Amino acid sequence: MTQSFDALPFDAIVLAGGRARRLDGADKPQMLLQGRPLLDHVLDSVADAGTVVVVGPDRLARPGVLTVLEDPPFGGPAAGIAAGLGVLDAGNGPHDEDFHADSAPPVVVLACDIPRSREFVPALLAALASDSQAAGAQMVTPDGRHQPLAAAYRRDAFQAAIASAGSTRDASVHSLLKDMTIVAVADPGHSSRDVDTWEDLESMDQPLEARPMNHDPAGAMTVQEWLAKVGAALEVPIDEVPIDPALDISREIAHAVARPAVPMSMYVLGYAAGLRGSMAGAETDFARISELVAQVTDRDAT
Repeated sequence: MTQSFDALPFDAIVLAGGRARRLDGADKPQMLLQGRPLLDHVLDSVADAGTVVVVGPDRLARPGVLTVLEDPPFGGPAAGIAAGLGVLDAGNGPHDEDFHADSAPPVVVLACDIPRSREFVPALLAALASDSQAAGAQMVTPDGRHQPLAAAYRRDAFQAAIASAGSTRDASVHSLLKDMTIVAVADPGHSSRDVDTWEDLESMDQPLEARPMNHDPAGAMTVQEWLAKVGAALEVPIDEVPIDPALDISREIAHAVARPAVPMSMYVLGYAAGLRGSMAGAETDFARISELVAQVTDRDAT
């Protein structure tokens, strides 16, 4: 009797070898949340996996969990995933004798700083099971941000992408996925939220019902109302300003870099438009900044 896809075991790779720059170089996997290391919260979410590989230094070793580190270290999450897949493909897992790469269990890939990952791992696997053409499934935040390190991938598709890339060191995970069909899994409850700053850790240490999800004070002036006033004050035709793309790129920057980077980045973008004498190149500017954000996110995600 042939098993259905969703009945197959899955493997897991947990990335825990980053530098944690936005946490002043702290040992992020071992940081305590509700009295337990972040890494252990994430490992709980893949407790049913056939094989779990932690990509990180030996000090993160846990009983029953394989540990590996990309060589040289700090090669970014793409290199970390490749190292994890290398361990899985070496036959260290409890797969039967009929194991083949093209029929292998999917691999759940998680960053070590997503403590609520247990809430969405089943949804990722279900999404893959329901779409035989999909190469992967990713969580997508309410603001539309795709989470390549809160995802599940078919192993053969990811191996092919790695082989095509040649070298994964410093490569963007997004670049590896560019030719894959990825299913988006909505995350209305922010369960894929990660710990990037001390403020993130502090807010997550509160009971769920006490965590603020909307920081806009009641009755506050809307962004559009405020910008209309700014445009009038500066004699700028506000209807010619790409407000929605600017807000989108601001959210991306806020997630990837320290908060002061947002206003300063927008200032530089405006200055660039001023030097050109028009907003005609704004779309290209936003795309370039978005690429930079993706590089920073990939480097620091673990």
